[in-house]
Amino acid sequence: MDFNALKARAMEQLMIARRIVDTTYTIVHQPKLFLPAVNSIYEAFDITMNGILESKGVKFDMNNHDEKINLFENNFQLDNHTLSLIKKLRLTLDEHKNASVEFVRDEKFIISDNDYHMTALSLESVKGMISYSEKYIDALYAKL
Repeated sequence: MDFNALKARAMEQLMIARRIVDTTYTIVHQPKLFLPAVNSIYEAFDITMNGILESKGVKFDMNNHDEKINLFENNFQLDNHTLSLIKKLRLTLDEHKNASVEFVRDEKFIISDNDYHMTALSLESVKGMISYSEKYIDALYAKL
């Protein structure tokens, strides 16, 4: 398995997320753009998890994200912040898929379900996710 190619694909997803928030968002000011950025961040982690799990011979269903996250957590001792970020990204994408209402308020993209459970994405939170993910994924590949 070529880890350099996997790292390049993961970092490309993070560059896409950064481009969305640093360039596109500053031009159009649409907080709805935070969702594709979150998706790209999760894709970077997904590419990384798939590659590392496959290289270690761990069997998993590529389409079962919860199983993949649990296997990665159990086999690679993720710190709590990283694990919580990966789970938050996945949960946000799932909530969006099942959302009954989505709206913009105060420069935030709000996702709400039928029980009024709300998830808010702001420019600052998405930029923080990108910065942390870039450092973590880069450090993870450096260990391989």
